Amino acid sequence: MKSIISIQSHYVSGHVGNSTAVFPMQKMGMEVWPIHSAQFSTNTLCEQDYSKQRADSDNITALMNGLDKAGKLSECGAVLSGHQCSALQYRAVVEAVQMVRKRNPSALYVCEPEFNIGERADKPPVENIKVIKQTLVPISDAAILGQIELGELTGLNVDSLYDVVTASKMVLDMGPKMVLIKHFEIPNSDTYNVLLSTRRSCFIARLPKIKFDDRVLGVGNLFSSLFTACLVRDMLPLESFRHAFNAAYGVLEVTKEQDACELQIIDAQYEFVEPTHEFDVCKVS
Repeated sequence: MKSIISIQSHYVSGHVGNSTAVFPMQKMGMEVWPIHSAQFSTNTLCEQDYSKQRADSDNITALMNGLDKAGKLSECGAVLSGHQCSALQYRAVVEAVQMVRKRNPSALYVCEPEFNIGERADKPPVENIKVIKQTLVPISDAAILGQIELGELTGLNVDSLYDVVTASKMVLDMGPKMVLIKHFEIPNSDTYNVLLSTRRSCFIARLPKIKFDDRVLGVGNLFSSLFTACLVRDMLPLESFRHAFNAAYGVLEVTKEQDACELQIIDAQYEFVEPTHEFDVCKVS
């Protein structure tokens, strides 16, 4: 069995970052080794008062060295990275990927460089964007971006489907084999829109939008973890894409049914193995 290293933030209470990513991948049969880049006490949108603890970049390196000394890295089939707090942490992620690929050259790297996970920050530091663009994205097998990240990395205004497809192809030119846009808005559209772009073609899925009073955190992290687990299970990219967005949508439905502000990944865990929905994709280029 190949394991997955997941390097991103963690919520003690609630489901965002590693607290969203780990269980779904385990449910899909993966051994998951989480490394927390930061810890939050509670949901930063649902709770006014929350505590945050940042990990030093050296912590990531130390844990990776420990796994290496234990002979574990040869068992790793993929590295998934999400939100990091600093450019130094992003560089530590690059080193982690290099360490894994030294022990297992076929290991995948899925990069979800989430700029804002709910904290009151309007724009990430320029140095973070620079490191992501110049070092993380080029070595990734799959880059999973939101509309904000896509615009920041390409310098384009991504306000239409044409813009998103164009910008996705620009990111492909930076190095990854595939680019996924986990959600983007289209004018006069009442759907969730997700996109998969490879060097050969581009696919979009449009899912009926579920109305929530407030933004639900962690959906992108869930989507990324499901997609990563599918790839490690040797599913093709398009098949992995379908499974990930259909399963994530099912979790959103259960969350809405329970009138919750946190993703209900425990009550909806059946979605990870056999999604309720079978929304299809449309080829757009």
